[in-house]
Formats: sequence, structure tokens, C-alpha cells
Amino acid sequence: MGVDSSTKIVIGVVGGVVLGVVTCAIVGVSYFVGIRQENPPLPAPAVEQSSAVGALAVGDCVKQAGADAAPADCAEQGAYRIVKIGASVIDCPDAGQPHVFLGGKVLCLAPAAP
Repeated sequence: MGVDSSTKIVIGVVGGVVLGVVTCAIVGVSYFVGIRQENPPLPAPAVEQSSAVGALAVGDCVKQAGADAAPADCAEQGAYRIVKIGASVIDCPDAGQPHVFLGGKVLCLAPAAP
């Protein structure tokens, strides 16, 4: 009672298909996990800038003024210090802190008061 050659061929083909499906599943899951890690969800707190504020730099402070951010004294209550200027929220040191979109850049903010 040996196994004939046609049965061996069927077993080989089925085994190859199963191996291919498992490999594709592993590659697919790895790809989507990698995408998710590279593009984490954006945090909620943000001020969408609708008017020009002037030249702002790291170390300057801003305060929310309606739908805009306006330059502010860093000692004012509710003022935020610009800690970094980047191209995306992902560039911010703490993406959970507020940020402002301004002229194609993102101003990464932190509370000005200690």
C-alpha cells in the first residue's frame, strides 16, 4: 500500500498553495501594522489658522483668539510656547499637545506657564 505518484503531486500542490496563502497573510499583516506605526492617528487639539499672524519663531508664545492663534505674552494665562516648527504633527515632540497649522507648517505648542 504505497502512495502513487499522482497522490504525491496533489499533496505537493496543496501544500504549496497553503504555504503561499500563509506567506501572503503574514506579509499583508506586517505591511498594515507597519503603515499604522508610521502614521499614528493625529491628536484632537489643534487650532486651524485662518489669518496671518506674522513671523513667529520657536520660543515665541501664542494664545487662541477665536479660530486663530495670535501672538501673546508668555506670562498670560492660556498662552502656549512654540517648542518646534515642523512640516507635520508627527514632527512635534509631544503630539498630544496643541498645535497650530500656519502657512503649510505646524507650530508645536506647550503650555507657557510652568
